[in-house]
Amino acid sequence: MAVGPGARSFAAAGLAVLGIAAAAPAGEEEIRRELDRTREQVQQLLKRVEELEGKSPGPASPGDLGKAVEAYLAARPAAPGGCNVTAPGCRSIGFSGQVLVWWERWDGAYRVGDPAGLDVQDIGWLRAFLRADAEIDDGLRARIEVRDARAFGQEPSTATQLQAAGTGTDLKEGWFEADDLFGCGARTRAGRMALSYGDERVVGNLDWATYGRSFDGVLFSRVFERTKTKVDVFGARVTERGAGGFTPGVDNDDRDFFGIYTTTPKALHHSDLDVYAFWLRDLLAAAGEMPGTAGNTGFLTAGARVAGARDSLDWGMEGAVQGGSLAGDDLFAWAAHAHVGWTFLDAP
Repeated sequence: MAVGPGARSFAAAGLAVLGIAAAAPAGEEEIRRELDRTREQVQQLLKRVEELEGKSPGPASPGDLGKAVEAYLAARPAAPGGCNVTAPGCRSIGFSGQVLVWWERWDGAYRVGDPAGLDVQDIGWLRAFLRADAEIDDGLRARIEVRDARAFGQEPSTATQLQAAGTGTDLKEGWFEADDLFGCGARTRAGRMALSYGDERVVGNLDWATYGRSFDGVLFSRVFERTKTKVDVFGARVTERGAGGFTPGVDNDDRDFFGIYTTTPKALHHSDLDVYAFWLRDLLAAAGEMPGTAGNTGFLTAGARVAGARDSLDWGMEGAVQGGSLAGDDLFAWAAHAHVGWTFLDAP
């Protein structure tokens, strides 16, 4: 078919107007970027029209041009994250989710009220979540994840929506993240987030649990290019006891958690080296070990982890010491772990 120059001009002008209208709310810089993208799209469309002119001589109809435009738009690549859902001023939004169902049998297990484990119970669990990840601009991202966890039949009925403590629907993650926010090369994340370090023996997301673990706070991360060492520094509030009113002796008696975690890849030949230190502080006076005594809680946990692999062999070691006070009483503890594994590469 043949498409005249008037039709080409009309198509180019129409796409340009649409591009400007879509970009206008996002600011002058976004308008420039949208104009560049629109100019490239128009050039590709004109090239396609010229190809059609060379293949099928003859008069063109508006329907033919419309089909060409529709074919071009349908062939455009999807946005990052596999989803073409967008928002004004936002580069891309990706959605993901999960529905997980599993069953447990409790037989011979110690529980309060049944230390001998004589009561046998079968429990069905349901965990579901929906997550939205947004690429807002260069170096600016955000995430929102809503998660629900429940046991089958735990509500008086499926219409009441009443659930036991520790289950139900809640905000699993909700944070924004900015690159080089303060000009120091560090990535800053603030909000509710999941923290996972090493083998999660000290701090982890606990995603194997029914609901998992989240932390409310701020995280600073930086990678040093020469050694590839990654350093995380965070501060989180575990328990807020002063919100909503004044309670003498309780307000400001919060529980906070601070930490620094470093990871250096291949620091020891074939092994990665992690070094960390965590501080847990609870300002609520709790009963001590001796009758009539009470005190706050604060203790430091410091440790290191080595993990590596070569060919079929993998290994890991971790050790930590802990010292401070627990409810006014002195605390000292230590822990260690080691493992060796072999992967059968040729096994079916």
